[in-house]
Amino acid sequence: APVKLRALSIERLAGLRTGLRLAPEHLAGRVRVLHGPNAIGKSSIVRALKALLWPGRAPVQGHVEIEARFEIEGVEWT
Repeated sequence: APVKLRALSIERLAGLRTGLRLAPEHLAGRVRVLHGPNAIGKSSIVRALKALLWPGRAPVQGHVEIEARFEIEGVEWT
């Protein structure tokens, strides 16, 4: 079953200078692409998502504050 990211909030994460909030209206549609200059935090955001989906298998460094909402088969998970 597809896993849909419905909301993402990152308050603190190594490699990301400022916090990030993506509300449902930012994540509507089928495809999302992260783009921007080097050292802006694209890979850090992907590492954060991996850590949320596979805790313990995708470690992140330092103090981390991440929250997300996912939907799987119509059921929301936080």
